[in-house]
Amino acid sequence: MIVVDYLTYTKNGVLPDYLQKSINRTKSLGYDILPITPDEYHLDNMIGHCSFIHLRDITLPKIEKIRDKLTGFFVCEGDIWIKDDFTFDEFKKKIPYKPMWYGYKGQRRPTFIQGAFLLYIPMECFDEFKYKINKCRKMFIDRFYTKLYLEGFIEKYHSTMANEITHYSNVVKKIRQGIDLEVTD
Repeated sequence: MIVVDYLTYTKNGVLPDYLQKSINRTKSLGYDILPITPDEYHLDNMIGHCSFIHLRDITLPKIEKIRDKLTGFFVCEGDIWIKDDFTFDEFKKKIPYKPMWYGYKGQRRPTFIQGAFLLYIPMECFDEFKYKINKCRKMFIDRFYTKLYLEGFIEKYHSTMANEITHYSNVVKKIRQGIDLEVTD
């Protein structure tokens, strides 16, 4: 079994307004989604590190509990919009043997890939991934993925298979441009 876990949060107990649309989209493409386990970190204390901490402290323990049932899992951010041609049926035709970075914004320079929308981790690599995140200092999640990419631990898919939904970013305190849901609905 392969599942998807969302890195998401609540602010004052409320989930982001785009999250349910993202979940519906991901389900419509055939993916199985784990129950949502949002965090409520206070950005003042950890600007930009929330996704990293969520992955390390919430997602990985959740995966650990069901690891014997899984062949792999995806980690995605709550603002993800998976592209039409990246259905689960298409993914199953060529499941990678190494962690694969499927969703990103682009490579701004050789040492930094921006955007952490969608990462697949096969269970054969789970323990090593867990070891790497636990020994690493907290950082922006895309910087962590880039570090693993530069080490050769994860691969980057030849083109991104996901975008982000246009939304207000609590980290950068401005609108992040992406897929406009009013246009796609």
